[in-house]
Amino acid sequence: MITGLEFSDTTLRFISLKRERGQWLPHAYEELPLPVACIQGGVVTDRARLAAFLRTLKKNYSFKEVRITLPASVIQVGSVAVDSIPGGASFENIKAVIKKNKNMEGDIVVDRNFIAHTKKGRVAHYTAAQTSVVEGYLKSFASAKIIVRAVLHPLQALSLSVVENQEKDSVVLVNRESRSTSLALVVRGVVIDTVSLDHGALFLNAAVEKGLHLNEGQARSLVQQKGFLSKDDMPQLFEILAMEGQQLAREIVQQVVGWGTSKHLEGVASPVEHIILSGEDVFIPGFADFLHSAVKLPVLIANPWTHCFSFDVLIPDILAPKAQSYAAAIGLALPGSMIGVLPHKYKKRLKRKKIWRNTRVLFVSFLFGAALGFGAAYALYYFDVRWATDSIVQLLHKI
Repeated sequence: MITGLEFSDTTLRFISLKRERGQWLPHAYEELPLPVACIQGGVVTDRARLAAFLRTLKKNYSFKEVRITLPASVIQVGSVAVDSIPGGASFENIKAVIKKNKNMEGDIVVDRNFIAHTKKGRVAHYTAAQTSVVEGYLKSFASAKIIVRAVLHPLQALSLSVVENQEKDSVVLVNRESRSTSLALVVRGVVIDTVSLDHGALFLNAAVEKGLHLNEGQARSLVQQKGFLSKDDMPQLFEILAMEGQQLAREIVQQVVGWGTSKHLEGVASPVEHIILSGEDVFIPGFADFLHSAVKLPVLIANPWTHCFSFDVLIPDILAPKAQSYAAAIGLALPGSMIGVLPHKYKKRLKRKKIWRNTRVLFVSFLFGAALGFGAAYALYYFDVRWATDSIVQLLHKI
């Protein structure tokens, strides 16, 4: 059983899934505060305290193998036209271009896959992070004797749980967080590009608080209860929300258009079919419909359980609003081949451990089989001798 862990600077969310009757069901899940200041700006700053925290988690929840996301501030996702790189499309040249484009310093870990061959050449998708940052997390997990199987961007993990047709769909993920909104272009299951907007869930509440002269609690309650359906009975509230919503819609449209005209994505990014809205305020009344009318694309509310089970079979303990916050962790916990930014040396070490484990299993199986065979042969020999002896004794008695 692999557990999915999503890190921020202050919290850790995790979930593990178990297989029952063809469904993936939530087994254990929790949102916990991290030790103070052990992660700052997405970077592990106190490895010993983080390792101690992880050891406690392992003891309480029996972690053995995990997949994790790093905070979006320290991990990059993008695409590059590799055949236009000066000096050729070698791995080192691709790394150099990524470092330059993303302003990354020092040694970096890159996971790249060629995702298309267009008229203008090959396009590679990549995930990249500074080696020192990734190793800070890996060494903390190693100290807790927990194996890390994959390191991904949060939007990569999110797409694994909420994009229904991984083979065909071309969608834009809009993930609403407290202080920002993250967008991802996802084509045939691959996160092609991401961008972060300075427009989060708190912006709506703050605008209502200021515009209607309410306190924070009153504003939040009003937004959650009335939302974008307040046009008739509370027109002033609707005008405030519509102004903020239009700003978000313009930025979404601008980004979608930008992706559509990017030269290095030509032949890769098929037309966007719909938008998937996830995050903190997706259940504000009328929000999805308002964005639909503003961006002129279908807007669906994310279902984090898309690839786990049907609601006809099960209603989970994690209710809809709370489940949104676990969407990335659910994507990590689902089965599948994902690696992300694991350093080459670490991957080789995992491979050696796997070979040794398989060899040990084969050796033990061989010894067990040999022991069974020897025992069976001895038993047959013993009973054959006894049968022959008894037969001779009976014959002598008859004589």
